[in-house]
Amino acid sequence: MNQAQSVVPSGRPSGEGTNDSVLLAGGAPSGSDNEGGLFDFVELRAIVMRNIWLILGSVVTMLIVAAILTALTVPLFRAETTLQVDPQQANILDVEDVQADVQSRDTDQFLQTQIEILESRSIAEDVAEDLGLLDDNAFLLAMNRAAPSGEGDEAATQTNRTAAVVAAIMANRRVARVPDSQIVEIEFVSPSPRLSTEIANSLAENYIEDSLTRRFSVNNYAREFVGEQLAEARERLENSEKVLATYAQNAGIVTTARNAEGDSTGSLTGATIEQTNELLIRAKADRIEAEQAWQSARSSPALALPSVYQNPAITNLLRRRAELRGELAELNERYVDGAPEVQEVRAELAEIDREVSSISGSIKSSLRKEYEARLGRERELSQEVAELTGQQQGEQTRGVQYNILAREVATNRSLYDGLLQRFRELTASAGLTGNSITIVDEAQLPRNPFAPQPVRNMAIGLLVGLVLAGLLTMLREQIFNRVRTPEDIRRHLSVPLLSTIPKPHDGDMKAAMEENLSGVSEAFQTLTSILSLSSDTGAPRSMFITSGRSSEGKSTTAFAVAKYLARRGKRVLIVDADLRRPQMHRLVDSQNEVGLSDLLAGQTDTSSIVHSATEFNGLSYVTAGPIPPDPVDLLSSARLKAAIAEWREQFDHVIVDGPPVLGLSDALIISSNVDATVFALESGAWRPGQVKDMLRRLSNHANQLVGIVMTKFDAKSDGYAYYYQEYEYSYSER
Repeated sequence: MNQAQSVVPSGRPSGEGTNDSVLLAGGAPSGSDNEGGLFDFVELRAIVMRNIWLILGSVVTMLIVAAILTALTVPLFRAETTLQVDPQQANILDVEDVQADVQSRDTDQFLQTQIEILESRSIAEDVAEDLGLLDDNAFLLAMNRAAPSGEGDEAATQTNRTAAVVAAIMANRRVARVPDSQIVEIEFVSPSPRLSTEIANSLAENYIEDSLTRRFSVNNYAREFVGEQLAEARERLENSEKVLATYAQNAGIVTTARNAEGDSTGSLTGATIEQTNELLIRAKADRIEAEQAWQSARSSPALALPSVYQNPAITNLLRRRAELRGELAELNERYVDGAPEVQEVRAELAEIDREVSSISGSIKSSLRKEYEARLGRERELSQEVAELTGQQQGEQTRGVQYNILAREVATNRSLYDGLLQRFRELTASAGLTGNSITIVDEAQLPRNPFAPQPVRNMAIGLLVGLVLAGLLTMLREQIFNRVRTPEDIRRHLSVPLLSTIPKPHDGDMKAAMEENLSGVSEAFQTLTSILSLSSDTGAPRSMFITSGRSSEGKSTTAFAVAKYLARRGKRVLIVDADLRRPQMHRLVDSQNEVGLSDLLAGQTDTSSIVHSATEFNGLSYVTAGPIPPDPVDLLSSARLKAAIAEWREQFDHVIVDGPPVLGLSDALIISSNVDATVFALESGAWRPGQVKDMLRRLSNHANQLVGIVMTKFDAKSDGYAYYYQEYEYSYSER
């Protein structure tokens, strides 16, 4: 089976057997399948599986609480009465309704008023008295209310009992309007089905009775009130009419018409003034027209006036004069100037000119006379209007008081007529009270309790449990946020993921490496392949493999890479540079008597500490040697760089297993003396911020940080069991 995860390192084009999308060790997709989506369902499922016991505990706890509360809840029965409430038009006064509950213009306001009346304390008191609940201790006990003690003043005890009963009724009844209708529902809830039914029906009946009583009382009061107002209005009307008649007689006022307010709208003088004003307006217009004609004529020659040219006599004379002038021109050509024929024509032309001048002068004079006549007419009419206006002003002075008295008479008459009509209506309807409230459905005896509702309560408990589980899971994920999966590396870190090494089922990493078809073996082979493809010349000649802390699998990773490179025919040297806690001698089954520390201390040479691994062809190793007192000084010496350079000439690859990064400077020194560095990261051991800090420190000193190897990845414990099993079974069984 192949459970390795691989990526193409930065700078290397995809291809040659690699895959752009990263696969989890268990086959879970970790590339861009969900990239850009709103939810990563693989990650969500993993979170659920990691916190499955917390989620189940929260849900089960809330279900148990819901079951306990359901068992402890007293069964309650609900009875419902339905009413139809129709708004009424006011039947007493037109200006203002006398009943506060009648709102013909606003049905919603009217119905809300009725609901408030239904919920009032007075209705509850009527119900308590109607059903005899004021002396019923069983009712208070059933409603879970303490009955007042019999000690002390009897009146005070009864008052307290009444208050307790009314409070119980008001607390357990509900009045609501059905939306977009005139239906009102009355509900009552109690442990007794009979009690719920009786009180629901009694609430409706007492509300209807209260409505009828209030309406009857209001009608009687209105009839008495209107009768008193009618008598007063009659007396005021009679007095005002007497005063008006006396004043008109004394002032000698005679009117022709009156308006709706009682004011005089016409008199003889006023009508005459109106007619004279119309004549004056027309005379003034005629005068202006004549004046304009005269002003135009007086400064112009008579023959230039349009009225002259329009005169038939002038037209004939002018035509004859034109003919004579033509004849004169012909005669002048044939005769001398003093010839009789010429003198005769000239005499006739002179006569025509005198006639034209005489007629045009007469026409011009007539324009002036017309203007003077119209001016005189205008002045006469203006004088007449002035005289009539003076007469009317005297009449108006006397008519002001008359109009005031007349308006008072009209007002009193209108009020009297309205009150008389209303009084007749009230008298005709005395003793009749229409009811706009009807019972649609009476409350029936409920057969089953409506509370508690086990299914509903358990559903609420389940919902609350899921919400609580979600909150606790989010809190736990935030508190214990770790880099657990390859997807976490892609999401939080900018360093490529080289491979994911699964955690062996039995915990024996060395045995899993020896098994060719194991997930561990396949993962290390994939890592070796990716490193071989990381550059055009193959795997880096010298590599340093480190981790954040000890026991993360860096030594195992270094040994596995060296082993699989050697299997591919490479000459590989693995160097244990961890001078604090060396581990490589255990992996190669060797003693750690002489090693790298002796070389760096100058006590031996490079060739004497290199040993061949008998089990693996092409693999050699250098143990760490005795642990020195100050490893940093030894690693900082030039001997380490020189030794690695010498070994690079002797071997194809030099793999250095070094100390962890956290808290030590050893790893930083070693990384600066090799071609490339690989970081081993244990799944679920670090927070993203901690890994970023370690990689930042390492990248500041390393020549090249190739990528990350995730070790000890357990897909099952991290919530990827489904994908892990699917990939393992579907591939390894082929």
